[in-house]
Amino acid sequence: MNSVVTDDAARDLDEIYDYISRDSVDAADRMFDRLYTAFHRLANGELQGPMVRLRNGQRAQRWPVSPYLIYYRRTIGQTCILRVYHGARQSIER
Repeated sequence: MNSVVTDDAARDLDEIYDYISRDSVDAADRMFDRLYTAFHRLANGELQGPMVRLRNGQRAQRWPVSPYLIYYRRTIGQTCILRVYHGARQSIER
């Protein structure tokens, strides 16, 4: 199964990388390795997070990769990464 990153999630990832790389490019690279490993494992069905409802009314599943939360949705043959959100920020869940 493959994964697709939405435009919102791509912006989240850009912001995450920019923020972490200000202090350490190596730390930013390590965080991205962890996130993309989780994307791959989510797409392969190895990981299964709980279903949540987002403030915009969408239902999604959530998986933690500390300190971030990956919000995703599975369809037949595809896992869509909706957002990658820092857990300390105001929640995007209802």
